[in-house]
Amino acid sequence: MMPRNEPMAAYSDNPRPHGRAMRERRFYRAYGLTIASEVMLPELQPAPPGAADVVIAVGAIDLPKPAPEAATDFRFEADRQYLAWHAVGAFLITDSNRIDIEPAPGVDDALLAFPLLGPVMALLLHRRGLLVLHASAIAAAGTSAIFMGDKGAGKSTTASAMIRAGHRLLTDDVVALDLANPSEPMTVPGFPQIKLAADAAAAISLGEAEVRPQV
Repeated sequence: MMPRNEPMAAYSDNPRPHGRAMRERRFYRAYGLTIASEVMLPELQPAPPGAADVVIAVGAIDLPKPAPEAATDFRFEADRQYLAWHAVGAFLITDSNRIDIEPAPGVDDALLAFPLLGPVMALLLHRRGLLVLHASAIAAAGTSAIFMGDKGAGKSTTASAMIRAGHRLLTDDVVALDLANPSEPMTVPGFPQIKLAADAAAAISLGEAEVRPQV
């Protein structure tokens, strides 16, 4: 599969609901998209302000929140997808270019980013017509290799070993494939972060990598 750089497509921003508190909006690039986010996402590549493909906004979401004993509430409907974790917050996808977030009390952006850049982003990419895999992908000699497996099977560890051998990381955890041309599927590059268990990180040291604290 061939890695690609997807051209930017501009989408109009939805108006902010009345009464929602203002947060600073930062711009990033990931999966070939320009993302305007009110959640700080240092994992992503910064981008200059401009027309956004995806808007991530923070404010109230008018849907029931999970009770402590339930822990989660997931709703997958035709016109919206709702994922809520009692200890983290609620995430609502209402179209292919907007994610609304209501953080749980006391939760910071680093914890919000964990599900946001995982299952929530995976659902948004799916709504944009991409095939999404729970996998890791690296670029090698003009093509891409994808490593799939259950949680803990070693996808990220295998990708890290390939990076150590001189190949380039395309994306970890959420792999998006563009099947517009079925005879030549394209891997859409994500962002340069890889999640490793402590023992794997110690065994495979990556040069020039910034080690971030555990969430």
